[in-house]
Amino acid sequence: MVATSMISPLYAADHLDPAKLHFVDIDGVRTRYYEDGTGSPLVLFPGGQIGSLYTVDSYSLNLDALAKYFRVIAVDKLGQGGTAGPVSDDDYTWGATVQHARRFIETLGLRGAHLAGHSRGGMLISSLAYALAPGTVQSLIIIDSGTLAPADPTTASGAFYANLPHYEEPEREVRAEPLAQAFKPQQVTSDFMDRMLAHATSAEFARVTAKMATGGTERFLASLDQAHDALLARIAAEGLPVPVLMLWDYNDQSAPVRWAPPLLDVIAPKTSWTELHIFNEGGHYTFRENPEQFNRVVAGFCQHVDTVTSA
Repeated sequence: MVATSMISPLYAADHLDPAKLHFVDIDGVRTRYYEDGTGSPLVLFPGGQIGSLYTVDSYSLNLDALAKYFRVIAVDKLGQGGTAGPVSDDDYTWGATVQHARRFIETLGLRGAHLAGHSRGGMLISSLAYALAPGTVQSLIIIDSGTLAPADPTTASGAFYANLPHYEEPEREVRAEPLAQAFKPQQVTSDFMDRMLAHATSAEFARVTAKMATGGTERFLASLDQAHDALLARIAAEGLPVPVLMLWDYNDQSAPVRWAPPLLDVIAPKTSWTELHIFNEGGHYTFRENPEQFNRVVAGFCQHVDTVTSA
């Protein structure tokens, strides 16, 4: 049982300020993002893939605190949340996801940006560190990224998600994955779920998930697997070009903490500034399970990187 003192008071005040939500056209794709604060850019990418319910909304417990120190920008990836799906059926791929994120950063004209990526977002930001022009990326914050980690021969890929229950009622369906992931079920707030339900019942979500169900998923996963192997080989050979902070939750079920050391073993030998921080009593949504600790560690790391690189 989780001690009452460890339950964040932020859960009672969960919100996402609609006045700070914006849209921008990225190569014909209407793209939703949240922006607040001033200072060095801190760009937050959710996990998931085209047609999943990993969105900007999951960062709602962190945005206000981080905006005190940074220009915080949280963006829905291609075909997720409030961002439209691919224009072409051929773009239901990992490469199109990376291209969309790269063009988003370029369109906003960001420089010296700290990029944070949760789950599959960790592989995304690692790809962007190579794809973007030098000076665009200041650091990487890789969060519970089982997708980026080397394959675990003892666990089938996607096993956790394959075993999730599914429900016909949208209200129950949107709660299934976050609740299954949670060490602290209190983080699955009613406000968070209301926002997820709005995405899950939208016409664009229905269009995108239909595309994924008729060949899109196979195309996406094939491209993801190919890109994963190439990316890990490049990291092992060259290192990542900027400082790296890895964050993991000890109780993560879909990306077990035992996957963190093998990923560290790939990154650290050629990336001199590499840190690993493990939070106790938290599941896959690190930033929701332990929001105050997450905000403190991320802010401290990014500020230290800014200080050292500007000296």
